[in-house]
Amino acid sequence: TPYGPEWYADFYFKLPNKMVILWYFRFNSKVFRTAWGMGIRITGAKLFKGFEIGGGIDFFHQPDITKNVTGFSAYNEKLKYGIAFYVDLSYAPLSYLKLYSRIGYKTAGYVFGMDLQESVIWHCGLGFYF
Repeated sequence: TPYGPEWYADFYFKLPNKMVILWYFRFNSKVFRTAWGMGIRITGAKLFKGFEIGGGIDFFHQPDITKNVTGFSAYNEKLKYGIAFYVDLSYAPLSYLKLYSRIGYKTAGYVFGMDLQESVIWHCGLGFYF
């Protein structure tokens, strides 16, 4: 993370029809500044044959991230709140192939696997099952 090591906890909840809810919480405290984040995601909601929908939302509170973070400068920045939200869509045309897409938006800040800057989220990918 941009702020050093974090404590991170994942909680998974299995729902009927192969749906899963993931809830996570992360926490960091250093130099009397704290950063935290939490989010919830749901996957596996069947739309119709081969199509699934999901999504998530993340909240965070952390020092502002500048483009020139050196040493402990991230801890000298003001604290701010942020959010990310997105919708996932997947399609499995074959038993061994899955197509993925995600679209959403996030404010500037750290969320695992996403750009640090404010941005539109657009991911796509392929999954192969053997």
